Amino acid sequence: MADTQNNRILIYNQIPTSNGVAADVVLGQPNFTHCHRGEPGCADHHGNSQQPAQPVAVSSDGVHLFVTDLGYNRVLDLEQIPTSNGAAADVEIGQPDMTTAIANNAFSGTPAYSTSDTTNKETPVLCTVSNGTDANRQPDLP
Repeated sequence: MADTQNNRILIYNQIPTSNGVAADVVLGQPNFTHCHRGEPGCADHHGNSQQPAQPVAVSSDGVHLFVTDLGYNRVLDLEQIPTSNGAAADVEIGQPDMTTAIANNAFSGTPAYSTSDTTNKETPVLCTVSNGTDANRQPDLP
């Protein structure tokens, strides 16, 4: 489950059947007692970008664990569901690398000009293959 305000993910090996059951694994922190981002003396998560900052959703296909990470504007993919605290993500989706956190960062930021088309278009970085065109005959990207 996403514990957004505490910048962590809580994993339960079994669905709790009563109140107050402790989680089995925590992600985004090395352990359950580590201080939270923003508290005095705590390190900011932005120094370790394989960990989530403000996770808002978690999903799994039974093998991978996917974390929607609002703080870094991305989705983290852990190739296996972690069994130990503080596991780092293997892949991030939505940014060009693990150190970038810019919103809407799917383009190069550099306009692509050609002799036949001088409109100010950017080159896609994350979705490089079009799946059709829009009403203005510009490429749609998934």
